[in-house]
This record gives sequence, C-alpha cells and structure tokens, in this order.
Amino acid sequence: DSQGYVNGNVSGDHVLYTSSGLPAEFSCERPFGFHSVMLSAAWLASEGEVALIESWLGEQLIASDQITLSALTPLHYAPMLKAVTRVRLSTKHYWQMVVDDLVLTR
Repeated sequence: DSQGYVNGNVSGDHVLYTSSGLPAEFSCERPFGFHSVMLSAAWLASEGEVALIESWLGEQLIASDQITLSALTPLHYAPMLKAVTRVRLSTKHYWQMVVDDLVLTR
C-alpha cells in the first residue's frame, strides 16, 4: 500500500517520486529560484525517513537541509532561494520520496 504516494499527491494533477530511492536532480545552466516543494515518504514502512535537499549555484553548495518525512502527511519545505542551478533530492536509507507542488521562479 502506497499511503505516502496517495497522501503526498496534494495537487491531484502531477506528482513525482524517486522510484528507485536513488537521488533525483533538476538543474539548469541559467539560475532559477527554488521557492518551495511538498515532500512525503512514499510508504508507511518508511515513516520517519530523512530527506536530504541540497542546492547549488554553479559548483558551490549554497544550502543543505535534512528533514524528517512522513507517509501520513506531506511536509512543506520552503528554502526561498533566489538563485540556484541544481537541486538534489535524496533519502538517507534510499526509500522513495514523493514530490509535489514544486515552485520555481525565473
């Protein structure tokens, strides 16, 4: 049962998840703003998994946060970064993470 996938699908239209539990990244050569995202653990068995969110501007790591995920409710993560070129999302124990309502700016 994928409680986290169902509970983490906030928008109802589009959602993504790290299918193998390996890190996922999005990037662009031209800097963009990383405003916010909703994150949850995909499975009830992974309740309490720790997500690592790393943001770079060029080759410089400018933000790194660890947050505890839940499959019961999504967490609103809002770094409010004005300029990044790459963001990596991963989990400490390689559990799948649900990602929804990603807000980026130009």
